[in-house]
Amino acid sequence: MTIKGTVRNGIIYPDTPLTEWEGQEVTITVTSAHSDAPTENGLERLLHFLETTAMETGIPDLAENHDAYAHGGAVPAVND
Repeated sequence: MTIKGTVRNGIIYPDTPLTEWEGQEVTITVTSAHSDAPTENGLERLLHFLETTAMETGIPDLAENHDAYAHGGAVPAVND
């Protein structure tokens, strides 16, 4: 069921009465009715975060040997 409403002073006021739901616990998902509202989903937000926070470490095998670098273990030798 989708109910439209308005937020005023942090309180959601539905456009239609919800008397049949009185006393029941409900989950409210808030979206904007405006087309200019952000529409990013979780994956897009994650990718944006990764792109904007990535940095060059100078360690070419950091991802592969993260545990060794982070916890002081031996980094495996590279066989050329």
